[in-house]
Amino acid sequence: GETLSVSAPASAPKGRETLQTELETVLLSESREIHRARSPIRIEPPVPLYAPAGAKVLLYDPEGKWGSLYLGLGLKAEVLKDFAGLKAADPSASVLILSAWSLGPAQETGGRPVIGIQDDRSVDLAAFLSRGGRILSLEQENLSALPLGASMTDKASTMTFITAPEHPVFAGLGPEDFMFWAPDHYVSRRELLRPAGGGGKALLVSGGASGLSHAPIVEWFAGPGRALVVQALAGEKLTLDPAARRLFQNALNYLSSLP
Repeated sequence: GETLSVSAPASAPKGRETLQTELETVLLSESREIHRARSPIRIEPPVPLYAPAGAKVLLYDPEGKWGSLYLGLGLKAEVLKDFAGLKAADPSASVLILSAWSLGPAQETGGRPVIGIQDDRSVDLAAFLSRGGRILSLEQENLSALPLGASMTDKASTMTFITAPEHPVFAGLGPEDFMFWAPDHYVSRRELLRPAGGGGKALLVSGGASGLSHAPIVEWFAGPGRALVVQALAGEKLTLDPAARRLFQNALNYLSSLP
């Protein structure tokens, strides 16, 4: 009934090459071996974040909580405290990142979250999307500011499943990369209901008693605009799990590449 956490130091590979190796664990009891196991592991180098060539990155970070982390990891971006500056942004050359948990807490009435409540910020974001803007929404508690019709839930997952393996957001990532993220195993804490239409396409899903009914990553086609809603903890666990960092960069690269 007791869990023991053990840290095993390892040297990160030089440059940007990933090291494929093997971890051997041996369990001893009074110097007697009672269990031995070998597991393949991948060690990722600490690769800096970057803004794709030709793209202007706008980072919405009203409280200054997460933006400093992203900028400190190498991302070059213009930090926004509100959406007033979006009117002057060139949507064909700009990607707006909504930093982790930046849209505020879940709206509640009678103890139950309210889905689809009107948010004044949605007017600015709808106008940006209508002009062909691209939005990367990192994990949020509340999506009322995004005019997408998304339904948020409090479902959390430690195991999730890729539905579109050829999509660019999964470049260099496989099924094993979307389960048991360090340090607490959670890949997501709040997920969307899997959209059945309305311009939303689930890229990563999770399941429960009702099947694969939830989606930690959804791509939304909003007229000429595009939004990637990433409820997987890519923003929060950027420095804690290599898959989170790669997902963050892949999503930014993908949105920047759209015409």
